[in-house]
Amino acid sequence: MNPTHHNYRGFVFSIEYVTDDPHYSVSFPDLPDIITSGATLTEAFGHACEDLYLEALQDAGRAQPKGATPAGRRDRMRTLMRTRLPIPCLAAILTVGLTLSSLLAGYEPVGGDPDLMYRPIKSELARSLQQGTLPFWSNTFGLGVPLVAESHVAAFYPPNWFAYRALSVSTAYRLLMWIHYVLI
Repeated sequence: MNPTHHNYRGFVFSIEYVTDDPHYSVSFPDLPDIITSGATLTEAFGHACEDLYLEALQDAGRAQPKGATPAGRRDRMRTLMRTRLPIPCLAAILTVGLTLSSLLAGYEPVGGDPDLMYRPIKSELARSLQQGTLPFWSNTFGLGVPLVAESHVAAFYPPNWFAYRALSVSTAYRLLMWIHYVLI
């Protein structure tokens, strides 16, 4: 259904009924942080009123009730989970994760580029990070290489900072490979 637009005492809002996943959604164009939903129209408006009250308390500098979470944020996440992550997508992620779970058990690619290029430069990255620096230059390869400029080192990639500083090179390499395959 197309959203209907309303004006009540200066509040402009839209109501939409989603038929494929039956629920009502109420949004306020002037207040983009407040988007609520509910199984019934009454429930959706109740959540909207709760959010407006909490926002008014925040604007007035008053403390919010203990444990209060704006319903709009809760419902927005619930709606995203319903509409943006359908079952086939979750099944694909689970399939890839399970198929490549051997990476988590200790198996890793061998031969070719992993052995000749990736592991040696990641070892240099790990050594530098454990010393608290970035691998600006390495004398280990040829006559020297500016590793910070080498794209395969990914020296400015935050997950590398944590993984290669805290874990062994082999474990970090396998864990990050698994995470990237599952997320991409």
